[in-house]
Amino acid sequence: MNCKLTDIKTNQSGTIKEVIDNPLITKLFEFGLLPGASFKVLNIAPFNGPISILIEDTRIALRRKEAQFILVDC
Repeated sequence: MNCKLTDIKTNQSGTIKEVIDNPLITKLFEFGLLPGASFKVLNIAPFNGPISILIEDTRIALRRKEAQFILVDC
């Protein structure tokens, strides 16, 4: 079952299934947000703040509108 990255809770891990086509898709791929990549949600800021994730020893903070383009297993 696929969910959006915005649906995942803090300290949950998963695998990216797909990145939906969007204007930032190239930048997301450069950050390592590729299908098949494993991740862990480190922090979710309150009040619709950014989501901080860890992918291969790299911390990435994504705005929620960017995270909605990332489908993950749930």
